Amino acid sequence: MKPTKPSRSGRSQASGGDRRPALFFVLKFLACWLGFTMLLGFLPRIETQTVNATLWTLRPILAVTPLRGGGNGADGIFVGSVPFQIVTECTSLMPTLILWSAILAFPAPWRRRVLGLAVGAVGLWIYNLVRILALLGVMALWPTVFEAVHVYVWQTTTLAVVAVSFILWLRSNAPVMAPRPA
Repeated sequence: MKPTKPSRSGRSQASGGDRRPALFFVLKFLACWLGFTMLLGFLPRIETQTVNATLWTLRPILAVTPLRGGGNGADGIFVGSVPFQIVTECTSLMPTLILWSAILAFPAPWRRRVLGLAVGAVGLWIYNLVRILALLGVMALWPTVFEAVHVYVWQTTTLAVVAVSFILWLRSNAPVMAPRPA
């Protein structure tokens, strides 16, 4: 066992005085996020394809739900007589890129990272479909609260889902990354 050195603040490094790993994680996270957003700027087809894939997934689901919905043009769906346009912000693209940035920034074995990227993307895709279907139901049943539910409830919930997804990924890696006893 090694003795710990006190940091400038008087706390030992073993008690959390060294904040460099946390700062390094934040910097790597921001670099990944910046890289992903630059990639989207250079390749706008990614956003278009994500919108198309979301619509492609939603249309058959809507066809079998009691919402009586379906496709409406190239970028839209409808529920009853109400049309909805699906845009990039309606997809799971941005939440997935935030989760991916966190996973890539965290020091873990690459095999675990790749698994986290894949499982996280699928999980957020499913969550987003549930979110959209719930919003369509709100619009069909209670249209006066649609904007509040859309902006406040679901956007906050999406952030929470991304955070919980990252925490679950961290917990799944705990046995792999645990320090070995001396």
